[in-house]
Amino acid sequence: MSYSWVLLVALVVGMAVQAARIARERDRAEKEADKAQSVNEFLNNMLSSVDPWRAQGEVITVQRVLDEASERLKEDATLNEQPEVEAAIHSTIGHTYFSLGDYEAAEPHIELALKMNRNFYGEEHVEVATSLQTMAWMKSARGDLSDAERLTRERLALERKLHGAKHERVADAMNELAMLLRERNELEEAEMLARGALEMLRESVGPEHAEVASSLTILGTVLDTARKHEEALGVNREALALHRKLLGNRHPLVAIDLNNIGLSARKLGNYDVAVETLREALSLYRDLYGDEYADLFYPMTNLALALRDKGDYAEAESVATQAVGLSARASGGDHRNTGSARMIHGMCLLELGRYKEAEVELLEAHRVLSASIGETPPRTLETARNLVAVYEKLGKPEKAAEYRAMLPEK
Repeated sequence: MSYSWVLLVALVVGMAVQAARIARERDRAEKEADKAQSVNEFLNNMLSSVDPWRAQGEVITVQRVLDEASERLKEDATLNEQPEVEAAIHSTIGHTYFSLGDYEAAEPHIELALKMNRNFYGEEHVEVATSLQTMAWMKSARGDLSDAERLTRERLALERKLHGAKHERVADAMNELAMLLRERNELEEAEMLARGALEMLRESVGPEHAEVASSLTILGTVLDTARKHEEALGVNREALALHRKLLGNRHPLVAIDLNNIGLSARKLGNYDVAVETLREALSLYRDLYGDEYADLFYPMTNLALALRDKGDYAEAESVATQAVGLSARASGGDHRNTGSARMIHGMCLLELGRYKEAEVELLEAHRVLSASIGETPPRTLETARNLVAVYEKLGKPEKAAEYRAMLPEK
């Protein structure tokens, strides 16, 4: 067989392989376009109830539209033959419920989307990875950090299998796992993941990119929890400068960075800087989202702590009271954030000498935090430490000893 013949065969085979690849890509693009069109048609029908001609003066809420869409989805037999479309619609509805804070309504849609995507695409597909991510968000929001960690580890392994060891989606999964591990006080692995994700993103998208800025925010948060406050403050300031350069001053990520800078400044004893920065963060959150947004909890509780550390106990107690109410309304009384807010409120009441009220708040905080994040994370231990102080003030040494026994030996 001559060399020219071998070359011709190789060329023909190569062209055939390329043609097959192009055909597969064309088919995939056509299927994605058909799926998008079907999803859009369903969503347009869903949103048509907001049309004033059809509503006839009735106030239609987003929640009502979603509820009606959920019922319509159960009855739409045409979608049985389009499982990938049905999964995408369940995902959209579930994600919207999640964004509204209605986790109970969101969860069945997100679970169904994950199940349908697995059945249609198989275990190794980007749609499955995305569904795992959304499901992990849901578990985390509902306080199930153990399940959220399991789902995120599963997603990270899948992203690496789909995209290789270094990819933006891999970095995103690493960052989300880092934040979950931070919540569970597994700080060594959290820091390793956050640093690795940042390095990966700087290499893949360049140093001045929104994903790099967000990765800096996550690293700063992890470092602060690990008590590396000086480094955290520098990283948080770098994140703020980059976010402002890329996104402007009025953006949610700018508000998050301001909150984190205020937190780092407070830990370093710079209380005036902390209070000023946290007031700015809280004002921006309210400007962007209004007064009932769940994430107001973060700058609100950090501001209460900074005011307390500064000695402004009355204002600190007022802000902490607002944080308890907000978190209970937005996330429920048994959520870890509500437990944290109650802990901070109890600390402020202790400083004001209102010991019986402090006892009530701290006991409830300890119950919620023990159930939601465990008995050994710093927040739960800090609550126990403050209960010791309350019972000493109330002259109840037996109760003080009970909570002192929960603390690690120095």
